[in-house]
Amino acid sequence: MIDFGLVTLLVIAIAVGWLLAWYEAKKKYTLIKNTTSNLNRGYFLGLNYLLNEQPDQAIDEFLNAFEINSDTVEIYLVLGSLFRRRGEVDRAIRVHQDLLARPNLDPQQQSQVQLALARDYLSAGLLDRAERLLEELVAQGGEYRHSAIDDLVNIYEQEKDWHRAIEAGEMLLKIGDPNLLTVWQKPKENVFDKPRPAYNDAQIQCALAHYCCELVEHAMVMGDWLQAKQYLKQAMAYDRNSVRSSLLLGQVEFQLGHPKEAIKLLKKIRHQEPVYFSEALPLLDQCYRALNKEDEWLAYLKSCLVEQVDLSLLLFLADCLQKTQGDSAAQRLILDYLPKQPTPSVLQRLLVYKMQSCSHEEMMITLTLLQQWITHVVELSPKYQCGHCGFSGKTLHWMCPSCKRWGTVKPLA
Repeated sequence: MIDFGLVTLLVIAIAVGWLLAWYEAKKKYTLIKNTTSNLNRGYFLGLNYLLNEQPDQAIDEFLNAFEINSDTVEIYLVLGSLFRRRGEVDRAIRVHQDLLARPNLDPQQQSQVQLALARDYLSAGLLDRAERLLEELVAQGGEYRHSAIDDLVNIYEQEKDWHRAIEAGEMLLKIGDPNLLTVWQKPKENVFDKPRPAYNDAQIQCALAHYCCELVEHAMVMGDWLQAKQYLKQAMAYDRNSVRSSLLLGQVEFQLGHPKEAIKLLKKIRHQEPVYFSEALPLLDQCYRALNKEDEWLAYLKSCLVEQVDLSLLLFLADCLQKTQGDSAAQRLILDYLPKQPTPSVLQRLLVYKMQSCSHEEMMITLTLLQQWITHVVELSPKYQCGHCGFSGKTLHWMCPSCKRWGTVKPLA
């Protein structure tokens, strides 16, 4: 099988050879005559090591083949980034450390190499080393400051240091939207060095709201409800339409003994982003029961279902009817909406209710087998999916585990 990584390395090696020829053509003829043989020898030795799958020796030869300067540093940056993307982080670190030790780099190139080395450390899980390099870049300013702050946010997210993540996110907001920069303003990146997608201001504000919500959840675990409300106020200042903030504030108000306030907050979610309303239903149920208003709760659910047929809402209402009015009421509701929602989940729930009231032995066996099969299908189906990258799963992740974006994972209909 073709090793595409090796092929890419060979392409890089050929590019190095071409650059050698171009670089030497700029020298005087006498210098070319004296030095070309040594340079060509180092280049071909490196190429030979690559062909023999000896990349460490190849690196040595390429690094010693010719002087690193403004004309050649980009080749080594590409080579190091390629190693990192192939998972050979140790080799990437070695290339970039060697570059950083060279005294003849201009400040811009030094910052570019420093950023590449920080990303090597980040890929290797050496977060403290990456953090130190990135903080230096931020302090220096310059064109790589935005990229450095964004990588720092990545580190703080992994460390769950939400306070520092908020500080870094606010710095990004002050710098401005990177998507609005002109071609001349954007820092130079090579094709093999792709950081996280740049966020615009709205996405940064969304992330900041989620950082505050993470602090809210920690405060709730500690039982510090007043501190939780302060963090929620900050979250809503960043993103007034944050569904997660509304859910958490509803929980806080309920825990503080304010079910009426919780109901008002949770009902807003249906208008903020209807797809998340199913996440509020269990807590709404608790609030109405705490107020002894089960009939009002059922009437509200029915009115919502009349306005828009929603699978999660339908199944939740069916369960409520089954608890309060029995199996027959739940079955009637399912049968009324089954033509509109002919999904395995709805059919599976109907079979559960049927089996609870079925007495005929053969019918019971048949229904049991059918119910087991449909239950298996339902259990294998994902409940949530990321609208950005398509990641799916059974748990609601406020930050997508795949594309690392906040607020893109939503319940499936």
